[in-house]
Order: sequence, then C-alpha cells, then structure tokens
Amino acid sequence: MLKQYLRNYPWYLQLLILIVLISAIFSLVTAGLLPIVLQKGFGVSLNEAASVNEHSSPLVVRASLWVQCISHIGIFTVPCLIFAYLAHPKPASYLGFRKAGKNIQYFWVILTMLGAVPFFVGIEQWMRFLPLGNFAKEMQEKNDQLWGAYLNFKTLGEMLVALFVFAIVPAFGEELLFRSVLMRFAHKFTVHQGVMMNWDFENNTAGKVYKKPGMFFSVAVTSLLFALIHFNIYGFVSILLAGVLLAMIYYLTGSIWCSMLAHLMNNGLQVVLLYVFRDNATWKAIVDGGSLPAFVPIVGGLVMVGGFYMLWRSRTPLPENWSADFTVAELAEKKS
Repeated sequence: MLKQYLRNYPWYLQLLILIVLISAIFSLVTAGLLPIVLQKGFGVSLNEAASVNEHSSPLVVRASLWVQCISHIGIFTVPCLIFAYLAHPKPASYLGFRKAGKNIQYFWVILTMLGAVPFFVGIEQWMRFLPLGNFAKEMQEKNDQLWGAYLNFKTLGEMLVALFVFAIVPAFGEELLFRSVLMRFAHKFTVHQGVMMNWDFENNTAGKVYKKPGMFFSVAVTSLLFALIHFNIYGFVSILLAGVLLAMIYYLTGSIWCSMLAHLMNNGLQVVLLYVFRDNATWKAIVDGGSLPAFVPIVGGLVMVGGFYMLWRSRTPLPENWSADFTVAELAEKKS
C-alpha cells in the first residue's frame, strides 16, 4: 500500500492546500514573528520597517531588510518545502533537485545570464520612456526610493547582506514556488483539460497525453505570475521575459539548480556591480534614472541568444510526463 500523500488528491485540491499553506504561514510571520523580531532586535515597528525610503535611518533600513528576508522565506521557501514533503514520498525529486543532465549546461546557463542581465536592464530603462501615466510614474518613484535605501551600501559587509537578501534568498524561494511547484501545476492543468474525454478514472492516469503545448502553457502562465508578483510596471516586460528564460532553463536542463543559478546571477550581478562601481559617476547616473548606452543591452541580447542556443543544443529536457504524481509502477501497485 502506498502511504497517504497529497498526490493522492486531485491537482486542484493540492493547489488549494498550497494556497492555504502559503496564506497561513504568511499570516503567522507578519502577525507573530516579524513584530517580535523588529521590536526586540531594533525597537522598530512593522509599519516603520515597511515604509522605508532613501531618507530612513540605517537602523530602519536594516530592520526593513530583515522584514524582506523573513517575509520572503515565509511566503516562498517554507511553504514549498512543507508542501513537497506532504505531497510526495520523494520531495527533493518532486522539487527538481537533481544535477543538470550535462555538466556543460552550467556553463551555458552562466553565459546566457551574463548577456541577459544588461539586456533586461536595458528593456526596463527603455520602458521608462513610455507614457504610462501618473500612477505608473508614482509607483516607480516609490520603488526607486525603496531600492535607493536598500542598495545604498558602502561596505563589503553591507553588500553581502544585500546579496543574500535580494539574490540568494529569492533565487532559492522564487524558483521553488514558480518553477518547481506552480509550473508543475500548470502542466497538470493542461494535461487534465486536454484529455478529460479519454481519462482512465480507475487508474487515475491518462496514458500518453503529455504534449509539448502543455509545457509552453506552463511556462507562459508561471512567467506571467512571476512578473505580476513583482509589482513593477516599468519592469514588467523585462521580468516577464526573465521568467520565461528561467522556466526554459529549468525545462531544458531538468534541474531546478540551474534555474536557481540563473536567478542568482540575474539579481546578484546587479548588486555586485552597484557595489564595485559605487563611486563611478557614470554608473551612478545610470542607476539614478539614466540609461545604458544602446550597444550594451544589444550586445547582451546577442550573448544571451548565443548562450541559450548552445543550451538548447545540449538540452536534456524534463520528460513529457514530468508533472505526473505517480510512476507507472506506482499506479500498478495502487491498483493492486
């Protein structure tokens, strides 16, 4: 007999349980843990930490960094780890924690992201020239003030803290939620919708029904959610494209480690470059609202395309039935 895991329930009930789990942990963190940490550690209220700007004191900024870190872990990382443990007897495999199919893929991922970072930054800066209205402009100004406070580091230690909070933590947690879990659900949904007429309810399986369009749908849906969750109007297009790229990296390598590496580079390179060139007037002008020279994102785009092409040629993609909750052997055991 198989142990009772969440995978025994329909995919939509599993998704509902995940949403409830995220909501419960988020409420516990924001209503219980964060106020205690902020008051005991910094003497700062949650409202003060949440309304940080470039004029806030260093103490409030540090407190706000803790809010960002703990909240992110509570919303993304912890729920996904708990859900995978409850959903599947092999939670690490369920989440995609396996080596890349070929070692060379790590190199192609790095090369792709070295080009993608300036390309995405260029797109976001070009978007700022579009007349998107006062609401978008005000939101962007608040966002710039927020990041101006977070990234105004002057020491190596401050940069490493920012690197951890804004690169390492998101690379791990966001990839778990959007690529490991939600992309899996989106793929299940496509398969379910496409084969209901031929579904074998007795065995809870649909046989050979995992078609490539299901993969395209799951990439598109999770990338859209990934862009929306960042609440960045001018950065929406670049974040959407980054989501597509991260999802495709996961698909082509079959390893969540590769998409985490790509996500880490996307966020981390920007943090490191801000620190390295913090005293450079030209770089400061770009960060404060200027734009990269046109050739930089263009060259970056070419490097990104070249790296991605090589990754595609060396691909070891997720199998067509990668989102299935049971193997053929397990289904046979379940039936018996």
